[in-house]
Amino acid sequence: VLDLSEEDVGSANKLRRISDYLKDLPEQIKQPVSQSLKAGGIAGKLKSRIAKWDIKLRHLVSFPAPPLPAHKLLVPIASPYQMYREGQTMGNCLFELVEDALDGDAYFYHWHGDEPATVMLCPGSAGPWELVEAKGIQNQSLSKKTIQYLELVVDQLTAQLAEVPGVQLEHESTT
Repeated sequence: VLDLSEEDVGSANKLRRISDYLKDLPEQIKQPVSQSLKAGGIAGKLKSRIAKWDIKLRHLVSFPAPPLPAHKLLVPIASPYQMYREGQTMGNCLFELVEDALDGDAYFYHWHGDEPATVMLCPGSAGPWELVEAKGIQNQSLSKKTIQYLELVVDQLTAQLAEVPGVQLEHESTT
């Protein structure tokens, strides 16, 4: 059992997340993580190990299937590592939203149009997923033309899925 002070909520949250990640991973991954964290040591080093394992394990966890299929310009961001890379490339803090993607509350895509963008879809109140936000490099606003084209592509992909028998467009909560 690790003893973290009450004021260190961040490390405690990361430790809970690590525990959740480990439930679905093979024993050969669980064992070194557990041994590393049980070793204890100086609080600062333990916090550092917790943070490192949190990041490493996020890379191993897979996201739910994308709600819309890939398009030549709209490509799903399908893993925590891809979210991290997107954030680095686009100069945004996308990786901070990894839990939303893991929980199925949001899904992210990269737009490869004239104005590159990070695109966020969320479940709509009427069922199908909806375009909620799209931002360019450094979170810059996109032109009206790009937003309209993005909306058109999302609507077309949603309509294509609606025509496929057995495909459910409504968000299925994982909670």
